[in-house]
Amino acid sequence: MQSWYTMTALCAAGALFACQNATPAKAPPKSGPSATIPKPADSSADGRLPGDTVVATWKGGKMTYAELRAQHPARFDALTNKYMQELYQLEQQELEGQIIDMLLEQEAKKEGLEPEAYVEKVAGDAKPTDEDAKKFFQENLADKGLQFELVRERILQVLAQQVKQERVQEMIERLKTDAEVKMDLPAPPAAVAKFDLAGRPAKGPDNAKVTIVEFSDFECPYCSRAVPGVNALLDKYKNDVKVVFLQFPLSFHKRAMPAAVASLCAHKEGKFWEMHDKIFENQGDLSDGKFVAHAKELGLEEAKFKSCLEDKAVEAKVREDMEQAMAAGVQGTPSFFVNGVQHQGVPTVDAIEKALRDG
Repeated sequence: MQSWYTMTALCAAGALFACQNATPAKAPPKSGPSATIPKPADSSADGRLPGDTVVATWKGGKMTYAELRAQHPARFDALTNKYMQELYQLEQQELEGQIIDMLLEQEAKKEGLEPEAYVEKVAGDAKPTDEDAKKFFQENLADKGLQFELVRERILQVLAQQVKQERVQEMIERLKTDAEVKMDLPAPPAAVAKFDLAGRPAKGPDNAKVTIVEFSDFECPYCSRAVPGVNALLDKYKNDVKVVFLQFPLSFHKRAMPAAVASLCAHKEGKFWEMHDKIFENQGDLSDGKFVAHAKELGLEEAKFKSCLEDKAVEAKVREDMEQAMAAGVQGTPSFFVNGVQHQGVPTVDAIEKALRDG
């Protein structure tokens, strides 16, 4: 049987564009705060070998494993962090996939069907309209130099896949809820990133049990679509969840850096989230003039705001966030970390509940 997880991944692969696998707008400086991972008690950085293991000898000298790693610790730390995060994500995906396969098999058996046939029955048929396709084109592809008629059929296929996938997802969530599924696979210490969050825009109580760090790009359409999901978590867990926003403008989004700067200029005046919402609601116009118009609507002083847009120190703050993102292995937007553990997509209720149980 092809697992439901695999089927979902294949459907997701049909998407035309995503703000993923990109490099930042410009390489950030080497100095400044960065995400770090904790070192275990032994003298090596990742515990693969004891620190006093001799890895090279020569006449009159030798080198230990700890000495090998000591020359460029940040480089090794970043690689270890990335590897452990990817390993943990794979373990989580495999765990969920096996549980879902089991639940699907049980449910399909009740109707005398094979699991694949049951999934197809739930997915049903989907017939998006030309109006749906045109809307998708305007929101995602109009500025890519493509002609609507040339991509119309592909868009309709993608939209149909999305509808079917949503139906199956709803069914899976119902099965997991009914079965009271709880996944408690612990994260390896080296997969937990540490961030410098001082002064960054945040929503939620300071003493929240769960901190969600979001790396986002104001020009990325997938980032704007993530906003309702993030807000829903904040509403559901008013006393337990805090969201901290960090900037990660991508290289192929030419107006993402200016938008990030504009948001931090508003942050100086205590209006970050209001500016955040306005920029995402008006992604079709990311000009400086539009940012100034937003600032006026928010009651910010125009001259002060315009001056801030040119302030290189504000841009440097954005680059500090970018450096943290790269050190933590972020490759695209939006990217989320739940209590330091990277999460695929907007964090789910299951992820928050697990973080709350883990304390």
